[in-house]
Amino acid sequence: MITRAKLLRFAGEFRGKLLTSDPRPFIKSAAMSDEDLYHDWVVFENNLIKAKYNPKEIEEVARAFTFSYVGHLYAENRKSGEPYFKHLFRATTRVVQDQIDLDIKSVETTSNTLLHDVVEEAEKSGVLLLSFGFFTVGMIRLHFGQEIAYDVLC
Repeated sequence: MITRAKLLRFAGEFRGKLLTSDPRPFIKSAAMSDEDLYHDWVVFENNLIKAKYNPKEIEEVARAFTFSYVGHLYAENRKSGEPYFKHLFRATTRVVQDQIDLDIKSVETTSNTLLHDVVEEAEKSGVLLLSFGFFTVGMIRLHFGQEIAYDVLC
């Protein structure tokens, strides 16, 4: 199981490098606290365990989960007012539930679902990652590999 400290360390790894291309101050969504992140992760991790993900695979997905979370910290909220990350959380939970039902697992599919619009949302909100530029497909390739980067691009 991924501890709260480890999950927040992953988030800090990405968040610590954040800058914005927009000089105006930006406001983080009030609904996107570290406590919310950890609560959502615990629920999500239980589904991964049910889907028979091993500890290494769970850690890979935890990194995608936190990367997506940080990439959406300053994204616009959905029309309903909730943070956009909640949509990704629900969509990915559904993907993992389908994997449980079909008795399959796929770290790539799970990670792709979490990451599928990080690049677009980060560009819209002007979020930069120090040293690497925007949350780009290149950033995803660096952190998650070529296959996931290609799928996110498509």
